[in-house]
Amino acid sequence: MILGAAGVAAIAVLGGAAWAVGGSSGDAEPKEERFTSFPAACSTITKPTVAQYVPRSEQPLGDKSASTGHSWCLWSGSLRAAPGAKHIVYRTAKIDIVSYESRASAKSAYDSAWRTTVTSSGSSSTIGGGKLVGDASEPVNGLGDQAFYHHRTSTSALGRSGEAGETIRLRNLIITVAYGGFTAPADELGTPAQKGQVPLDTATGRPGADALAHDAVNALNACPTCLHRV
Repeated sequence: MILGAAGVAAIAVLGGAAWAVGGSSGDAEPKEERFTSFPAACSTITKPTVAQYVPRSEQPLGDKSASTGHSWCLWSGSLRAAPGAKHIVYRTAKIDIVSYESRASAKSAYDSAWRTTVTSSGSSSTIGGGKLVGDASEPVNGLGDQAFYHHRTSTSALGRSGEAGETIRLRNLIITVAYGGFTAPADELGTPAQKGQVPLDTATGRPGADALAHDAVNALNACPTCLHRV
């Protein structure tokens, strides 16, 4: 899920990448404390979390530019079996952070995402010749200002995969984390066999999604220069 943001400009904070939200609220409008910048997404997830939930993770991919109010990062495990292993445990973790000009606009985006997730829960859809099933969704308490959890399973010509995700509103930011993958027998080349793939289920996936979400929220709350009353 990619959410848009308007009027944004890049800044540097303490030597690291950060993003600034542009625009003026006007003198007549009450001022609110909100994020005017935020750290790069790759820096918000701790190394122990990545090591635990994305085994044999490769170098993360992430945005290199600070030109928009959106930052993302993706960690992927190896699709090759470990030496001597007969199965492959493949995991990915992704985080998106999007800024909005006010808490109200972020709340509107969050509410829209929640409605879409609730509608898709318990239903299936066909995408690109594959099948996507929304398995579960529910609110999460004590995480940011608002949060919800979801799980979905996809089936395609390449096999089956599961995704556990959480969407969080923290003041005027929307944070989305997605933790996905599958377990599969290794074929003679050490790559995933198409038969026998088991998608990441909610019991296994939710702890990973929770860890990613809490890391991100903690990192954002700990940023000493990101919050201002504007």
